[in-house]
Amino acid sequence: MRATLRPFRRSLRALPALAPALLLSGVTFLLAAAAGALALHALAPAQAEEVAAMVDRFRQLLGSGQAPAAMPLFTHSLLGEIRLLLVLCALGFTAYGGPLVLLLVALRGADIGFTVAALVARAGWPGLLMAGTAVLPQNLLAVPIWLVVSAAACHSSALLFRRRLRLRARHLRRPEPVPLPLLTLLGALGLAGVSAVQAFLALPFARAALALL
Repeated sequence: MRATLRPFRRSLRALPALAPALLLSGVTFLLAAAAGALALHALAPAQAEEVAAMVDRFRQLLGSGQAPAAMPLFTHSLLGEIRLLLVLCALGFTAYGGPLVLLLVALRGADIGFTVAALVARAGWPGLLMAGTAVLPQNLLAVPIWLVVSAAACHSSALLFRRRLRLRARHLRRPEPVPLPLLTLLGALGLAGVSAVQAFLALPFARAALALL
């Protein structure tokens, strides 16, 4: 039993070493989310009309009960999340993967910020309700997982970069490596729960909330 729990204990001991990378990933995500929300106001008129049409279609799908079935949506969401999680893990094993990891974090933040802003700007209070029920619940669970795995990937990539340039000095404390594969596995398990929330709880709850308007 102790041998089974040993990797998990090692992961917990390594988490404090991720604090700088976690802070960097979190700030990157928040700035990108704000930029994504502001980008809505910089769209050309034709692009704004396309976004408005997409929001209207999404609202109609929820209101008519024609949204995708729960099980296919769960499978599609889980596969997409795991693919991106594996990309983050792979980038953590390269010496120059850190900036690409932060780019993926920024894209995720910008996507969420833009989506929420588009729903609110187009549909008003119903749009805010759709964002709060169909977009935010699963992301409130997924984003922390993404940030921890991203921080671990950035940390591992920085260690490889430092070794490649031979910048380690004997009088400096060697940074503690983090178990990136194990954190990725735990993140995948967590994202399975996130996908279940999205497919089986968030969309039905959004449909029920819109029916009350």
